Amino acid sequence: VLSSFIKKHDIQFLIQDHYLKWMDYVTTIYSEWRQINIDYNNIGLNGIDLTLLFQEVKLHDGFNIGRLSYNLCYPLFKRLRCLDFNFDKIYYPFENNAHEKSLIRSCNQYYPKSEVIGYQHTVWYGNQLGMFLGDNEDNCHPIPDKIIYGGPIYFEILKKAGFPTERLLSGPNLRFTSVYKGGSILKHNI
Repeated sequence: VLSSFIKKHDIQFLIQDHYLKWMDYVTTIYSEWRQINIDYNNIGLNGIDLTLLFQEVKLHDGFNIGRLSYNLCYPLFKRLRCLDFNFDKIYYPFENNAHEKSLIRSCNQYYPKSEVIGYQHTVWYGNQLGMFLGDNEDNCHPIPDKIIYGGPIYFEILKKAGFPTERLLSGPNLRFTSVYKGGSILKHNI
């Protein structure tokens, strides 16, 4: 089904499984196994022992298919670099989740001249603490070179969440198509 869809369109698709080797999968799974076997001890906050909570989350999220897939970015981009593939820009759906960091780091490692652009496509909730950057965290936390947001409200939300304003870029709303059906004045190509 997928191959017939691809053949009908005049677009080049990059299917990672065509470039990865079996050892890439084995290495990624082994790396995940090593991570879930890290021993957590004495994790606390304000005198409260959080060690068991951290261990539970680690075991619950171990071998998460999303994280495994993103961790395959390193061997994928390494193989593509060896095959002389080049990218001007790399776009991905931005949520500032932990597994996105390996995508950004692998892009930066193997394609340092390529621009990594995240498209902020989800609703941003205040209680999702992973969606916020701490003071000076943008200096060490992998974030995209640009973050496209859909609407002025999201500029304010992302700014308050700690993202550098020079990386924020206004763009069209691609998620809620009902907003612009029936006569959009937007003429953006993405």
